[in-house]
Amino acid sequence: MQSIGNAFRKLKSGRLVYLDVPCGFDGYHTDKTVVYYFGSLQKDEQYARLLAAQERCLELEQEVVSMMVPGEPIENLYLRPMEKFDNVYGDAFMNGGKFLGHSIGLVMDEAPAIAKGFKQPLEPGMTFAVEPKIALPGLGLVGTENTYVVTEKGARSLTGRSHALREIE
Repeated sequence: MQSIGNAFRKLKSGRLVYLDVPCGFDGYHTDKTVVYYFGSLQKDEQYARLLAAQERCLELEQEVVSMMVPGEPIENLYLRPMEKFDNVYGDAFMNGGKFLGHSIGLVMDEAPAIAKGFKQPLEPGMTFAVEPKIALPGLGLVGTENTYVVTEKGARSLTGRSHALREIE
């Protein structure tokens, strides 16, 4: 399944534009993903499917972020949202739904991951990239990713906010 890029595929109306934007400052990393639709969504027969998948990713990100408070076991950031998630996307959702994000700091993808088995409690200063994504066969990848730092009061985004699928022309 081709979902991320192809050197021979030219951008044209009806295609998703997936931007995974890592950034570094003073040795530390952040990670952000935004997805755009090139053309008019209303003209696309997959319109509802694209919007529904993107919306579900946005909801999952917010569910995870709302639980990012000191003392919360990291695996709960994965287990609780996944208990309610009806994975109609199969392996196209986060590699079969195995994780929802990763630690990030001096290394781009650090442990612990937001996944089952990481029982360590969250502590202020921990930083995570929360990244629910869905690969839609023949269409591309939708989803979101932002980097959050855990504070005494909860999570604070270091990379701005996520948005619904936007059209660009």
